[in-house]
Amino acid sequence: MSRISILLAVLALAAVPAKAQSQLGDVSKGGVLAQKVCAACHLVEKRQNNDKPAPAKTFQEIANNPARTEMSLRVFLSTDHRKMPPLILTEKETDNIIAYILSLK
Repeated sequence: MSRISILLAVLALAAVPAKAQSQLGDVSKGGVLAQKVCAACHLVEKRQNNDKPAPAKTFQEIANNPARTEMSLRVFLSTDHRKMPPLILTEKETDNIIAYILSLK
């Protein structure tokens, strides 16, 4: 095997974990879950109509913030916040909500 072939094989193998990590969660399941647990305080859909202002930022505003990455959302969702009710999510639920929020970008 030539050095180029070995290098290409190593690069191909290195790309697999990165691709797997980028497949975060299920966007549609995240949207459904967000409607159930987050919609009391947040507007969670792009075109959601509400006759009163939400007490918290909309999910669209959260998604539009360039600082909102998968990691920042994961840290936020796993940390207690004074203005947010306690939120206990499984790892998969967290992945799904993060995938949903990031899909709004």
